[in-house]
Amino acid sequence: MQLYYHPLYSDLILPERHRFPIQKYKLLKTEIENLGVSAIHFQEPKKATKSQLSLCHSQRYIDDFLKGTLSNKAIKKMGFPYSNELVERTLLSVGASIQSSEHALKHGFSANLSGGYHHAYCDYGSGFCIFNDLAIAAAHLINTEQADTVLIFDCDVHQAMAQHKSLKIITKLLPAQFIVSKISLVINSNPLTILHYPLKQPTLSTLLH
Repeated sequence: MQLYYHPLYSDLILPERHRFPIQKYKLLKTEIENLGVSAIHFQEPKKATKSQLSLCHSQRYIDDFLKGTLSNKAIKKMGFPYSNELVERTLLSVGASIQSSEHALKHGFSANLSGGYHHAYCDYGSGFCIFNDLAIAAAHLINTEQADTVLIFDCDVHQAMAQHKSLKIITKLLPAQFIVSKISLVINSNPLTILHYPLKQPTLSTLLH
């Protein structure tokens, strides 16, 4: 089992009384360790590249975020104050979802302790989601011919329209409630990015929650 985690997931400095529970990633790692999962199962991710981000996001939006030229309105809609640490954290989180998906294809299961950023649109971020790591990871697998079809099984308590709009650009990504005869990978988000490769028939087996 390979779990992708980086301390920056929770070490991002936010203003006092900011409503995003940034410590939840560190607490989650602690809970998993308390279950007896050893350190060898945790892997620090590599950062996602610009070309990987561009699979689902506009080049202008990517450049504005990476260079710090987003408008104040865009930053407010994103939900996080802009910082170099936010850029680093975001690239690590997206990279972890990509690497986790590749690991799952080879070994049956993997998870990113961050991710699930389904409120990120093609050309702007929203709801604490900057880049849609779920769509990017799935698009990467299809683009590199590692997967044929990917089902994104989003079981959050509210709908994420950004997920559907992001997926419209790739016909082999299936958001939510579709029954298909051939699924290469299942990506689940609640609240983690969980990736599970069905070794037999494409049924949704038990996923880590």
